[in-house]
Amino acid sequence: MDQLGADRLLDAPTAGMLLAIRRSLIEETSATSAAEMVLIDMAVIAYANAMRFQSMIGNTALIIEAEMFGQPSLRAKWKKKHGARPEDISGLAVEEHVARLRDQLLPLVEKSHRIARESIEAISRLRQAPSLSVERSEMIGIVLIPMGKG
Repeated sequence: MDQLGADRLLDAPTAGMLLAIRRSLIEETSATSAAEMVLIDMAVIAYANAMRFQSMIGNTALIIEAEMFGQPSLRAKWKKKHGARPEDISGLAVEEHVARLRDQLLPLVEKSHRIARESIEAISRLRQAPSLSVERSEMIGIVLIPMGKG
């Protein structure tokens, strides 16, 4: 949990869920090596980040909905904070939220999903690769001695 950062901000249910996912991945893949554990941790961290970004997307969607549908009219974004005139309107405030959603949050979620998927796929590839200790071992000769009838 320390590796996720802001560990004091994680609530107990989220921390428990992430630990359960980690344990399940270890069990499902029969992970034993350090490389497999690192890949599992990377997948869990990427998943945790994806959930954090998903929460930010949800919060931004609420702001956008409130801006567009929760008020009698759209608020203007003023060039100056005080003493502004109608010609000082530079657009709608909701535009910034939509741009943040499109340009920052959605790409972060996609990246987190890709990292988690690639980490899990890498664990599978490690399991499919031949063992280096077997590949590097020396040949041994086996002699079959026929048994007499008897």
